[in-house]
Amino acid sequence: MKEKIYEKGTLGWFREQQKKKLDKKNKVIERWKRCGIANIFRNKGFNDEDRDDWSQFWSKVDIKDNINECWHWTAYIEESNGNGYVKGIDRISAHHLSYILTKGSIPDKLQVQHFCNNRLCCNPNHLELGSQSKNVQYTIKCNRQAKGENNGGTILTEDQVREIHKLHKE
Repeated sequence: MKEKIYEKGTLGWFREQQKKKLDKKNKVIERWKRCGIANIFRNKGFNDEDRDDWSQFWSKVDIKDNINECWHWTAYIEESNGNGYVKGIDRISAHHLSYILTKGSIPDKLQVQHFCNNRLCCNPNHLELGSQSKNVQYTIKCNRQAKGENNGGTILTEDQVREIHKLHKE
């Protein structure tokens, strides 16, 4: 059967637009159900009135059907540290908000850490709480710590350091 095309601005056109929006929203909700986010929200006490708030956040996350894959933040990324941030919320990183929405509050002196080593990942299954020292140890273990010229506080190049050592030995 041929699809009826309505003129823009008519009641039929408006109904078609509303139907398209609803279909798109239902597809997103089905995806959330497949990956478990819908159940997490229901268990946390979120209801349909909250759906628009959390759907705004999750619409900026590339959610995969496979819960073992990283879910990348697709919106604002801070150049200085490579983390994703939620605009409009005072300096909260995307992975922090993902943790809060799915697992609860973050106690003082603890940090949300990625055990997938992907700063843009918002998959709650890849996030855990830990102390600053635990995070630093994990960073060193995974060889993600900035060393030498890659350290932001570096003043001298590695060649300059070698030259200083050479001069000092003489």
